[in-house]
Amino acid sequence: MTTFSRPDHAPVRRVVIGHTLDGKAIELHLFGTKVSSDIFWTDTFPSDNGVEFTDPVKEHPQDSTSPNGSSFRVMDILFYRDKHR
Repeated sequence: MTTFSRPDHAPVRRVVIGHTLDGKAIELHLFGTKVSSDIFWTDTFPSDNGVEFTDPVKEHPQDSTSPNGSSFRVMDILFYRDKHR
């Protein structure tokens, strides 16, 4: 994992908020900064909020797409700017 910081921007981080079966919001995970990160993943569409939350991003670390759902990824392109040309 590569970490970085830029003085003119706060570091990006991923905070996973889930829910209990009775609907109470809970913080599940806090992740540090990386050049590229998956921020959201669903196995189905629409996603089912009637079950206890699990973090599908952690369950699919090597998968680039979700065949029956959605995946959202961010990448800091400026991290590589000194390597471009």
